[in-house]
Amino acid sequence: AAGPLSPKTPVRAWEVVAGAVAYDAPFGPTVLDLAAEVPSGSGSLLDQFLGSLGLPNRAAFDRFLTPAQKNDAIAGLVNAQVQPLGYSPIGLQDSGLDVAFDVGGPAAVFTYGWTEFNIDAATRALQVTTYGLPYYAQSQVNEDLLLAQPAVVSRFTVQSERPALAVRTVGGRVRVAWARVLSGFRLERSDSVGAGANWQPVESVVDGEENVADAGASSASFYRLRQF
Repeated sequence: AAGPLSPKTPVRAWEVVAGAVAYDAPFGPTVLDLAAEVPSGSGSLLDQFLGSLGLPNRAAFDRFLTPAQKNDAIAGLVNAQVQPLGYSPIGLQDSGLDVAFDVGGPAAVFTYGWTEFNIDAATRALQVTTYGLPYYAQSQVNEDLLLAQPAVVSRFTVQSERPALAVRTVGGRVRVAWARVLSGFRLERSDSVGAGANWQPVESVVDGEENVADAGASSASFYRLRQF
């Protein structure tokens, strides 16, 4: 995008943003501290934010909300600032991807943590796990912190995209194509399917944003993409 409220160009890329290790304080508390300094109405932006949650003060936020509720609240606060400008909210709901959360949500902003990425060798599904430790100030640093046990604060899985074949007729010849960005697949051809199928690899070339194979003047064949 050229800027706020300008036309947005959809892209296939997405990112996971992790804060600096042991930055005091993490993003969530830092945002709340900054909001307390911003005048809004008869109070501050923090007062307005806490009121929207039905909470009387910051102490109630820290004491009564679960970690997941705190993270969701900060995500909602950020989204309220960026969505009116035409940007997508935090998360992958606008991505068109097959995403499922097992733990937490798309924001984990109240812990010191790190993120682990695992790709399933068989399914190519990507699992993203964020671990966290309760944050602490410099004055609280001691040997006991070495015994602290991390917990999973967010975990989601992104399923591998399923490629689709496109069949076109160009100059009397049949062309089979699929998205270039989907690597790790090979086009195969057979005159039949089922037990008698004899799948053979088909050569392809890159044409712009696609992989393209020339199927000849007849389309009386079966084609498939095979993952390797």
